[in-house]
Amino acid sequence: MTLDGVPAVVHSIVEYIDSHGLEQKGLFRISSSLNKLKLLREKYERGEDVDLSEEGGVEQAASVLKLFLRELPEAVIPTSVHIAIDNPALNHQIKMLLLGLPQEHYKLFKFIGAFLIKVASHSEVNQMTMENLATVFGPCIFQ
Repeated sequence: MTLDGVPAVVHSIVEYIDSHGLEQKGLFRISSSLNKLKLLREKYERGEDVDLSEEGGVEQAASVLKLFLRELPEAVIPTSVHIAIDNPALNHQIKMLLLGLPQEHYKLFKFIGAFLIKVASHSEVNQMTMENLATVFGPCIFQ
């Protein structure tokens, strides 16, 4: 299920982190319990409602989001786009490549990008600068 072209699980997790975790120090760097992560993942896969306040918390929500992005069948930014991004005549080309992504990829990329900008705007507290977020999410988005 999607909301505005973005998977419902992503919407749900981002909303939770936006409400409860933007100022958490080390957001996205603190690991979740593997058992809790596995249970949450299974609940999301079965389409069950997940109350992250009761069943996880910010660390688990952040870990599930990263896991979801890493395990997509095709990366948010597919390999065909990676090669073109290495070209030195960058700005216009990147914009055109991103606009050329399949709609579901573009909408997810745009949604995650807007969320990460919001996370970075709290970097004085959460210590997640754009550089730190790129380190954490680069592998998730580009696989």
